[in-house]
Amino acid sequence: MLTQKATRIAVAHDGHRLSAEFADRLCRGAINCQHYACDGRHMGHQDEETLLLALKYLSGIPGAWLSTTGPDTGQMVRITLFNRHGARLDDASGLGEIRQLIAADRVPRPVNERAKGTIEHWHPDLTRPGGKT
Repeated sequence: MLTQKATRIAVAHDGHRLSAEFADRLCRGAINCQHYACDGRHMGHQDEETLLLALKYLSGIPGAWLSTTGPDTGQMVRITLFNRHGARLDDASGLGEIRQLIAADRVPRPVNERAKGTIEHWHPDLTRPGGKT
């Protein structure tokens, strides 16, 4: 949210319970980011291709896709961030700035209720022709 200066984001995951938990946390963090009053579109269990289709359909909002890999004793959640054009973030397009903010312990602080966004759960028909956003 912060590096993309976005007021909306779409979030989806691979269906793994850890991915779902982290997706919920990401949405809660996004709606609380500085004063952007971000609205999160929580798409739930979707593949990455469906997320990218939704980003295109929603006319240029960033997104995040979460997946979990590894054995039960050492699982790792991967968060793939996308910009407004559906391209993966890299160090030059925002990921480097995010890393610097985390390293400096400058993560976005919670905002007051008026500046806080909302989380809306996704309706699958929104990516079909004639669907509503």
